[in-house]
Amino acid sequence: MILFPNAKINLGLDILRRRPDGYHDIETVMIPVPWCDVLEIVPAKGSETTLTVSGRRVDCPPEKNLVMKAYRALAETVELPPVDIFLRKIIPDGAGLGGGSADAAFTLRGLNELFALGLSDSRLAEIAAGRGADCPFFIYKRPHHSHCQTSDKCADSRSLPPHHSVHTTDTHSRDHLPPHKRMARTA
Repeated sequence: MILFPNAKINLGLDILRRRPDGYHDIETVMIPVPWCDVLEIVPAKGSETTLTVSGRRVDCPPEKNLVMKAYRALAETVELPPVDIFLRKIIPDGAGLGGGSADAAFTLRGLNELFALGLSDSRLAEIAAGRGADCPFFIYKRPHHSHCQTSDKCADSRSLPPHHSVHTTDTHSRDHLPPHKRMARTA
């Protein structure tokens, strides 16, 4: 099975408040865009699930990749056979475009279809939510107004200069906010 996990852009991003855990509650409108990674899921040749990544560099080992986390989360819900997953990264990592989140969500969708699991989109979105704040968006793949309580990545991709990568969590520091959005430092 070959899937094409798409990127997203945020049309506006309002950082509402900083939470005690250091993350932020945000409000945004997410729009799917046709810039895609390539994800192939096939029955495993061996007895273990594997992930092979090519294309753009991904800054984590395969076992920590959101694709593998999505597979393991679904395997906790239903019995899954091992699969071999091939991911061709095209969407830049850490740019706020949702590439990793899309890959995780499409992994869930693909496994659901490949093995005829019959899980609803709402159930897949529940599982996806545990992988990242914007993962459920990629289950539905349609424009979405969101009030997120994010514990993962969220950024306004428009704030990034061309050919420059800023990890999305760095964009949440108060120094990156316009003066009217900066919050006073607490203790």
